[in-house]
Amino acid sequence: YKTYLLFLVGVAMIFYSHNLINTYLINIIENVGGNSKDLGISLAIAAAFELPAMAGFILLEKRFKCNHLVIISAFFFFLKSLLTWLSPNVGMVYVSMAFQLVSFALFTPASIYYVNSMMDPHDRVKGQATLAVATTGIAGSIANITGGKILDTLGVSDMLMLGTIVTVIGFFIVTFTTKQTE
Repeated sequence: YKTYLLFLVGVAMIFYSHNLINTYLINIIENVGGNSKDLGISLAIAAAFELPAMAGFILLEKRFKCNHLVIISAFFFFLKSLLTWLSPNVGMVYVSMAFQLVSFALFTPASIYYVNSMMDPHDRVKGQATLAVATTGIAGSIANITGGKILDTLGVSDMLMLGTIVTVIGFFIVTFTTKQTE
């Protein structure tokens, strides 16, 4: 599964900004003039938008191929990152959090179906495990370490700019390494 390893690199890269945004959301909110109340609202928006996509995924899966849904969700990870970086106020951060619907909430079930469709049955558990390591372990660790350092030295905007750059590269890697599924 050499192509799958490259796919995992791309996935870790799209999750880099996702983890930056989730970990340092209070800093992002405060940077655009918000407070802890705005943080709570933005988290509620993200959570509320996750539910319909995940609950309705079975309907999407019947109409669209999982590989296409993975690529679409990767693109929206990039758009969410870009919008968060360019947000001039709390309202735009709220809008960026609504992209949770078509980024994380779409990617999570689509990637599970995708991995199961491309792996031999005896390798599916390993495929799911390595996907989790890429999204949570590798991307989360690197984002938390580098994000904190960049935040302390350069500020919120530069941290989000780097996250957006890493995510767009990840989007292209995911796009070119995602195999056609049946």
